[in-house]
Amino acid sequence: MKKKWIQKGLYIVLALLLIIHTWNFFKGQAAVSSAIILYFLIFKIGEWAILLFNKKWKKNPFRISYWVLFIGIIGLECTLRYVTKNYLSYSEKNNNNWSFCYLHTYSIKKKNTLAYLLKKYHSGDGSSHSNYYGEPGFRYLHEFNSLNMREREDPFPRDSQNLILALGDSFCEGIGTPRDSTWIALTKDILNKNGLTSLQVVNGGRAGSDIILETKKLKILSSLYDPTHVIYSLNQTDITDLISRNHPDFYSESFKAPWYCGLYNVSHIFRLYAHERMDLEWYLFTEEEYANKKRVAIKIIKSVIQKEIIPFCKKEGITPIIAVHPAAYEIILQD
Repeated sequence: MKKKWIQKGLYIVLALLLIIHTWNFFKGQAAVSSAIILYFLIFKIGEWAILLFNKKWKKNPFRISYWVLFIGIIGLECTLRYVTKNYLSYSEKNNNNWSFCYLHTYSIKKKNTLAYLLKKYHSGDGSSHSNYYGEPGFRYLHEFNSLNMREREDPFPRDSQNLILALGDSFCEGIGTPRDSTWIALTKDILNKNGLTSLQVVNGGRAGSDIILETKKLKILSSLYDPTHVIYSLNQTDITDLISRNHPDFYSESFKAPWYCGLYNVSHIFRLYAHERMDLEWYLFTEEEYANKKRVAIKIIKSVIQKEIIPFCKKEGITPIIAVHPAAYEIILQD
């Protein structure tokens, strides 16, 4: 009798965990606990199915092998996550439990509209805020002003002869470094040492942004700071962000995430299969699909620069500078 109550209690706990992790499953949660719950559910359903045809299954010696296989699956999952680490997403590599698959249907329908992204990344709530980031041995203060920018709160003098507004994503914002060590802050130091002592810089970069959002923000911040120059930091993620977000203002087609996107989020074993056997790229497109979307995204970037950024800057008397910086894997090193 006691054994049955323990068993029922375990099932209740499992049911509660399933309710919690079902939401995470569709939202992109990639924690190992979600994977273990998923595998256990699959194996348990499998065992229930076997019991329908074999009432003596619980006494069958192969049942031990069945659950040893389950333990082996968990071991493989942990090996892929914590040993080989071949299929970690960008966010997972930065110690977050969220996968790389941004294409799940929920995001496309609810949270990747231009208005939502602009509000999320670039609308201040009227108050500054800060957090400490980093790892043991290295921690730094990450501060934002009331405009949700990593910049000081007090305004810059509008009559500055040289005021540079820097725009871009996490590289411009300076994820992983103190505010005085971002590339735009270091650029200011170099120019100051070379005689431009009156130079002011404004760091308008924001992690997760892209060239379309930054162009919208350029028109807002230029009226606040009256810059003489604007530097847009352009990189590979501007292309991939346009692909993943599928901005409705620019893409004529729409797409939904594949049915297995949630499974991809949770299971590194499925990621192994998806990349090695299905030959899918990180955004779950085939190589040909990804190449086509990449070409479209590059055309969009060129169009935004030529038809929006340059004409706007010319009208406002601002000198535009497009700074293209490659990722480490894009650099060809020669001996």
